[in-house]
Order: sequence, then structure tokens, then C-alpha cells
Amino acid sequence: MGLGVLLAAHCSDDTGSGPAPTGTSGASGSSSTTTSGASGSTSTGGAGGTSSTSGASGAGGSTTSAGGSAGSGGAGGSSGGAGGTGGTGGSAGSGGAKDGGTSGAGGAGGGRDGGGSDAGSGTMSFFVTSTGSGAMGGNLGGLDAADMKCQTLAAAVGAGGKTWHAFLSVEMGPGGMPVHAKNRIGTGPWYDQRGRLIAMNLTDLLPGPNMRPVGDMAAVNDMLDERGMIVQKSPLQHDILTGTKADGTVAPGLTCGDWMNGTGTANAQLGHSDMMGPADRRSWVESHPTNGCTMQNVAAGGGNGRIYCFAIN
Repeated sequence: MGLGVLLAAHCSDDTGSGPAPTGTSGASGSSSTTTSGASGSTSTGGAGGTSSTSGASGAGGSTTSAGGSAGSGGAGGSSGGAGGTGGTGGSAGSGGAKDGGTSGAGGAGGGRDGGGSDAGSGTMSFFVTSTGSGAMGGNLGGLDAADMKCQTLAAAVGAGGKTWHAFLSVEMGPGGMPVHAKNRIGTGPWYDQRGRLIAMNLTDLLPGPNMRPVGDMAAVNDMLDERGMIVQKSPLQHDILTGTKADGTVAPGLTCGDWMNGTGTANAQLGHSDMMGPADRRSWVESHPTNGCTMQNVAAGGGNGRIYCFAIN
């Protein structure tokens, strides 16, 4: 079927205002089709802006207002092709824009719903776990299991392409040597699910006793889980397992047996995910210890076995 026939057929279902010219420069404006997606459909955009035929890394198929799919993106270039600014439909291709966002999923961050970057799958590199340790208390299954929990929760919100580590220390790591939490989490910067800065580097992340990271005040004083929700306050769950001192190194005797002991014979160091509590208990890393590692012990001061997670890349 000729190009003219295809365009005529699409225009009969176009929800945009007037005909949809073919984009040639990736500039924003009226809805249009793309001609450079390596694969995927090229249905016309509804309320979205133009798709580019020359956007770096190949523009994806155009967005639609009725849930049409975006193309998988042309080859080459260094970032995703330009997306629209409004459409509400369309799934992301490997370089196409999602739901009329500003960049493709294969580009820098992936836009969604006509907004900026999709923090859940783009900029997020820090979160508090939305779930605790259940009946296991301080027995997290060790560092590897804690890391896997971070990875799984991140993947559930579209951030599984990064490598995630738990902010936890142990006394007996490989070769019988201690493992310090600060050495497990990369060098920053780190952002929460809403794209707010937690800290630019380790110095800002670990400024000292009874202190919060040097970042966006709202973000560091009321930390979010991977879904973008503030850590629960009723019942209070702001006690976060760290096993770590304010300088990021292991807190001896306070790691619940290197996160393998959920009984009353071990203890853990906790940090606070918010500013609640006395002034001398406002460190996000080293607020106070537990009196035992059972779930009852872990929850006694307002917790449920949550941990901090950081993307190391």
C-alpha cells in the first residue's frame, strides 16, 4: 500500500488538531509521524509533540493518544529521539518515547506522561525498602540476600537495569575481613524516586553523627521508598537496619550476627529515615541500637526490618 493511502487511513483516526505533518528535525510542535524508527508502528500522535526523523539514537515510533505502541528506535546516535509533550498512550520502545515523554526509554531517563524524566526507572539511585524483614527480624539472610531484595524491589518499579546494594556492614566478610557499608554503594550522586538529590558524594552522604545527608532537605529529612512513598509513620517504621557507624564503617557487635541472626542474642545498629525523635537520634545511619534481633526487638522503637538501597552505577 502506498504512503499516501497509509497516511489517509491514519488521519481518519487522528485525535490531534488538524493534519499531522512529518517531523524532520525533532522540534516540538504538532503531532506527527516518524519515518526513522528501525521497528515498531508509526501510528499518528494524538496530543503528543513531534517525533524526529533525525533525533540522535534514532527516534522511536510516534506516540498515540489511544495506547498505540512506540517504535523500537532507529540505530545510532547517543540518546533517544525526541518524544511528544502530551500523548497519554503508547508503550516505550527501545529508543521511542513513552506516553509522550521527553526522551525514549533507551535515552536519558525515559519520559512519561508528557513530563520530564521517569524517576522510577531513570534517575532513582536510592530508596528505603517498602517492605521489612517479616518474622525474620534482623536475619536478612546475609549481605547477598539483602542485595537481592534491593534489586528485586528496584526491578518492580522499572529500575532493575542498575546494580543495587544494601547499605549494610558486616564484621566477617570475605577472607574474614569486615565489610563497610560506605564501600558498597558507589560514589554518587544519588537521587530518590522523585529525582531529588540525596547526596552528591560520600562526603555529603556521611557528614557526621546526628546529621542527615547534604542534599535536598525535603528528601533527606523524610526519605522515600522505591515507589515514591514516605516511610510509614503510623505505626512508625522509621528505624532502618544499618549495622553501621555515622562514618559508614561497621558498628562492631551491632550487625545481628552479620544479618544471619534473628534471635535475642544479637543486636543491630539502626538509623532513622526521618527527623522524628530526640535531637541526638536524627542520624540516618547511627541513631540507636536494638535490644535484640527478633522482629519484636527490631520493631520496638518503630521499625519492621527495612533497609536502605543504593544503585552503584
